[in-house]
Amino acid sequence: MSRVTLRDAARHCRVSKSTINRLVNSGDLSAVLVGNHYEVEEADLDALFGPTPVIPRHPHLRDDIREWAESVAATAPPMSTRTALAVAGILRGAGE
Repeated sequence: MSRVTLRDAARHCRVSKSTINRLVNSGDLSAVLVGNHYEVEEADLDALFGPTPVIPRHPHLRDDIREWAESVAATAPPMSTRTALAVAGILRGAGE
């Protein structure tokens, strides 16, 4: 069985670390102290949250998305500077 840290568990399940901490503190999720941090079994996470789908990475995916976005932008009506900055901020965060 594979174990992960509580932080990695939160990322794996797409929840906050405090949610994982609450589950451990309530006894709904078993954790093991390893050195100075706790770890949980991935199988236990899957039992609670269901398996996390793996999204395959394609080397040209970003190029495809960029081409699509450029074609949409070319035909879209103009937007205000405020809206453009908001959209740009959202898109910058999407690559994280």
